[in-house]
Amino acid sequence: MISYNIYYKEKNNTGENRDIFSRVEDRLHDFKIVKSDKPEYVFTFGGDGTLLEAIHKYGLDVIYVGCNLGHLGYTNYFDKDTILSCLGQLRNYNILQTTPLVCKIDDKEFLVVNEVVVGDVCLTQKYNIFVDDIFFESIASSGVVVSSALGSTAYNKSLGGCIMSPYSSNYVLTLIAPINSKVYHAIRESVIFDNNQVRIESKNKIMNIYIDGKFVGGSNNIQIVQSINKLKILTNNTTWIEKLRNSFER
Repeated sequence: MISYNIYYKEKNNTGENRDIFSRVEDRLHDFKIVKSDKPEYVFTFGGDGTLLEAIHKYGLDVIYVGCNLGHLGYTNYFDKDTILSCLGQLRNYNILQTTPLVCKIDDKEFLVVNEVVVGDVCLTQKYNIFVDDIFFESIASSGVVVSSALGSTAYNKSLGGCIMSPYSSNYVLTLIAPINSKVYHAIRESVIFDNNQVRIESKNKIMNIYIDGKFVGGSNNIQIVQSINKLKILTNNTTWIEKLRNSFER
């Protein structure tokens, strides 16, 4: 038996949206899809941020169905006009399986859907970067962003980092306002990695660490690897190239 739950921010629990939530749940009940605290599908109503919050709540063992209520909705493949039509044939839709990251800070591990950000945009810090425990470079910058393929269209894109297909197993490291001088010179301001472990070490102070926009603490050493589990998002017939173009073209 198929099970589900729904997730939305309280600010979206308004009259028109509440009607959509109710119609979706009624239709799911008609198809004998039951509500559960341990669902197979999680329906999110909102934007990309809402889907992000739901993933951190429910983890990687479920399939996410994003219904966009806002403007961008890059990771949401349905909207108010199309969400009802998919409910009776969930098994027939394609699933985007994308690779998130895992950030290891001291003795804790954190799921990273979009990106890890270290540093402080108001300060310049010195960092050593290691790849598979091999020294890569020493840089001075306001921070470092390490983004998953899915997250490459977020903070990474605003810094001029490359955009990757969400189906890619790669991830990208991009510097924030690096200093290029006789002393410090970045090899590249944005570098793509594959199945590598990246370690970032602060040379002179504790790094502020943010994961998917949330401050998680400070440390002078973090490790980032690819997750062995996939994030699964239900898609329609839109290709990721079309999704990218429709989301960002002017």
